Amino acid sequence: MAVIISDPEPGFRLPPPADFVQPSIRQQLSKPFTDDACFYVLNGRPCVVYPDCDYAEDWSAYPVREIHPLGPIIDGQEVTETEFRQLVRAMHAIARGEGRR
Repeated sequence: MAVIISDPEPGFRLPPPADFVQPSIRQQLSKPFTDDACFYVLNGRPCVVYPDCDYAEDWSAYPVREIHPLGPIIDGQEVTETEFRQLVRAMHAIARGEGRR
């Protein structure tokens, strides 16, 4: 018989608490990406894809939005993390050096 797990992961909350505020792009850029992150540009929009998790994010606007991971992989162009960070900084008018500590 199949087992259905209904408890979310520890620390995972649905929906987010009422006082939750999405971190700014600058705050998100200050943190390193995990090793499994792949970087793409899809129609001029910087995207991060986590293939092992079947998850992707569009960083072209605040807040960062979840998108389908196949879009950037199929129709986008893969870029380096440095190119991704430069594009995000330019789109959000973040001065060089900001957003990375």
